[in-house]
Amino acid sequence: MDRRSSPAPTPSPWSRINVARAEALIAAGRMRPAGFAAIEAARADGRWDAATGREVASYRGHAAPVLGVAFSPDGLLLASAGQDATVKLWDATSGPEVRVFRPGREGRHRPGGLAFSPDGATLAVPGQGRGVSFFDVATGRQQTLPASRDAAPTSLAFQPRGRLLALAGDGAVRLAEAPTGATRLTLPSGEGGIASLTFSPDGQTVVTGGGWPVSVVQGPRGKGVPPSNADQAVRVWDAATGRERFALRGHVGSVFAVAVSPDGSQIASGGADGTVRFWDAATGAAGDVVRGQSGPVFALAFSPDGRSFASAGDDGKVRVRDLASGEITELAGHHGWALGLAFSPDGARLASAGGDGAVRLWDPSRGRELLTLRGPGDRVTHVAFSPDGRALASAADDGAVWVWDSDPAPTPR
Repeated sequence: MDRRSSPAPTPSPWSRINVARAEALIAAGRMRPAGFAAIEAARADGRWDAATGREVASYRGHAAPVLGVAFSPDGLLLASAGQDATVKLWDATSGPEVRVFRPGREGRHRPGGLAFSPDGATLAVPGQGRGVSFFDVATGRQQTLPASRDAAPTSLAFQPRGRLLALAGDGAVRLAEAPTGATRLTLPSGEGGIASLTFSPDGQTVVTGGGWPVSVVQGPRGKGVPPSNADQAVRVWDAATGRERFALRGHVGSVFAVAVSPDGSQIASGGADGTVRFWDAATGAAGDVVRGQSGPVFALAFSPDGRSFASAGDDGKVRVRDLASGEITELAGHHGWALGLAFSPDGARLASAGGDGAVRLWDPSRGRELLTLRGPGDRVTHVAFSPDGRALASAADDGAVWVWDSDPAPTPR
């Protein structure tokens, strides 16, 4: 059964910054006094509207579109990767630029994501033709893992609670140790490359989606047809031995997104054929096939409690599925594709990034839009919640990283 939801006519009022909270953070040493001064300056020049909270902060410094953002595990740092061949590290509590990393050459650098190690000491960033660079967050020291061939890495992921990094996009998936870059295992890909990958929550399994990534096949501005030689399989690997456990087939075209449920029991995949497929992670058995996205599926996310699941894609619709009942709620609001999805750590909110330049914040349990957040950019490609769920960062094509207070004020029921 499908339920459809249109945007709420009036977004909920919300508070941009709780000043008492800021003072407490300063007293606890988690926010620098300069950060509080920045808050006061924003109030003085009108950038803080306490009634609507439309803008929290914008971190500027990239000379080209921002393609990815990530918070450090402790929430104190925010990293952004730009098409200008730079990666910037920001103080997430007060905004100043802390460090600049240069993993690639300008005009050729195309980050396929960036990720902090679980301990927050290392930042991994892929670069065009240069494999992946490991940066020591404290010192800025760089260690590079060269590409096995002249191809841009397209995605990467750190092993939860471990030191392994899975890197895809240069003809195989490599599992490398951070921060040395020493390759431990190489997992061969099927014909056509790898479009997506992730670790299971326990870190023992790597899941890959075959084909070409969204940036190659479609890109954020146009339409495209997946190459006929796309692998089209979801492959499940043992992270300790490199043994392929399953090759799961059913998709037609590239598999743009893969996800594993929080308890590790289910694998979900979405791709160019507009379907979301569920698989039993222990046996590889095919489960439900969910249709209804009128176009490729670009993003998937399980809620933190594993009770619901979200997908988004080329048609701009976000679909939330109750995994117990199978009921689907369709969240309509974006005009154009939706490329990024993120649940808040408590699962109460769902953020989506759209080609219409908007970040939309939803109540996934009720199917309501809580907020529409807009910067000056035309496109938003990525969203990320801070570890405490209070801040939401977005990557946009205007070269800025926008950070929003993601905690709307409660409204009467």
